[in-house]
Amino acid sequence: MELPTAAATSASDDPQNPYDLALVGARLVGPDGDVACTTLEPATDANLMMAVAMIPDEPLEPDSDYTATIDVSSRAGDVSAEGTFHTED
Repeated sequence: MELPTAAATSASDDPQNPYDLALVGARLVGPDGDVACTTLEPATDANLMMAVAMIPDEPLEPDSDYTATIDVSSRAGDVSAEGTFHTED
């Protein structure tokens, strides 16, 4: 899944989150509906500076289609991305 990117031109005073990156929303939908996920962003994970993540809380169903949607904001603006994937059997 290729996600759109936005380039920030100025950094904030926060060395942990220099681009004021924030996760606005994240959703993973599978064959049985919404999938519970843990989300990570610079404000909640010291290992992230310029990234956000969405990790399913339980293993995904094999041989199934999923749609992931994520919305982020930063100094460069807002970005929304959606992608689909299929798990292996």
